Amino acid sequence: LSRRIEHGSVRLDGARIEMPLPAVGASPGDAGAASGDEGGRAPVDIVSIDEIVLSNVEIVSGGRTLRGDIEAELDGPRVELRKVALSADGADLSASGTITDLSGPIGELTITAGTLDLDQLLAFAGDFAGGVQPSAGGSSGPAPAARPAPAAASSMDITVSLDAARARMGGLELDTLTGRARLTPDALTIEPMAFGVFGGRYDGSMSVTLAGAAPSFRWTASIDGVDVAAATAFAGSPDTVSGRLSGTIDLAGRGADAAMAIDTVRGTLRVDAVDAADAGNSFVEPG
Repeated sequence: LSRRIEHGSVRLDGARIEMPLPAVGASPGDAGAASGDEGGRAPVDIVSIDEIVLSNVEIVSGGRTLRGDIEAELDGPRVELRKVALSADGADLSASGTITDLSGPIGELTITAGTLDLDQLLAFAGDFAGGVQPSAGGSSGPAPAARPAPAAASSMDITVSLDAARARMGGLELDTLTGRARLTPDALTIEPMAFGVFGGRYDGSMSVTLAGAAPSFRWTASIDGVDVAAATAFAGSPDTVSGRLSGTIDLAGRGADAAMAIDTVRGTLRVDAVDAADAGNSFVEPG
């Protein structure tokens, strides 16, 4: 009767959301001017929405689509994500957390998954950051060729805790991935980052610079207990070397995704091989 909606609840089925989100509405005092209603007042004044429930939603960033359900509570610029369950190409993930400032966005999330596709996650993050970053650029993958630049610099700062039983990156199959990621308009950094690969362990970090024609990747870590035969077979040289290796890496590459970056990788690698053999002939003493 008062033409005011307070403490409302929004429930949608089959919604489609384009990322990044546009600015979230005008203040109640600006509503009339925005509507053009005679007398400077909007037909309905939306004072507050406390809850948003999206079922069977599609979230689109660049050319990539995630599908699932989202439940959130709103308190001014603050958003509490009660439930986020999304899937893409057979990979399912769940998330929860708090966005303290939706205009940034700024916040902290937790993502858990049975299988996590890091290539898709990085591409999705790149598209999202590209939509809000101040400098224009492009990408050479399936994402759009150029990223629009808004009038003002973005204050985006999102921290994400990652936990996945399995993961994929650049064609590699990874086990038990954990990490803490930070996404800003210019970069995505995962530090610390740990996962199992080729029967061994990677403990270190990964950073991706999102600005420019193609992302640039950097991996720094210690590796331990890696199966050399499995690693060389993945690199295209099966049945050449056996044994286990440990060491440190500091590698960098550039490409539209991790797979392309791995093909261009350059850097330093220190290796300690154990029980290694070349075509059946030992070249490192066991021990």
